[in-house]
Amino acid sequence: TGHGVSGARRETQLERTAEGQCDVARGRELEFTHPGRQADDIEHFAHPPIQPYRVDNVAPDHWLVAGVGPFEATDELYLNEYPDRAALTPLLQTTFVGHARGFAEGDWTTGDPDHLVMYVRPLGAGAVLYNTLGHCRGHYDMVPVKDYYPNVDRCAWDLPVFHELLRRSLRWARGATS
Repeated sequence: TGHGVSGARRETQLERTAEGQCDVARGRELEFTHPGRQADDIEHFAHPPIQPYRVDNVAPDHWLVAGVGPFEATDELYLNEYPDRAALTPLLQTTFVGHARGFAEGDWTTGDPDHLVMYVRPLGAGAVLYNTLGHCRGHYDMVPVKDYYPNVDRCAWDLPVFHELLRRSLRWARGATS
């Protein structure tokens, strides 16, 4: 994240996904617009500071998350809004009510407290698999805000369950259905 995608480039990504094409399978880097609209057309509004939160499996029969029990992740929680949430297949979610200071949309004390952590969005003949976990921060990732960040935050990368979710996600990107 952090690399902006022009409107035309984002539309091309959405069109290619809708046609059943997958940039990941071709070894290309997918870019996301951040903050703002993601490559899968979801609005990213804010995130509280990196902190622990509980992640719940809301689709235990779906092969991408089958056998994954609730777990705690210390990560950056994205607070998104979805233009057509009913079209999504939620897989993992968390609950958050509070403030994300420093963002225009920082007040999250009202509205739906459930926030998706991982989901599938059908898009024409293709689909988008989205997982918000895996934010990390190294010593120099805060430039220009801070020249040197004293800690290395590995966040969900320290969790074996995250590695399993990545393995399954890569299989999904290669066309596996179970």
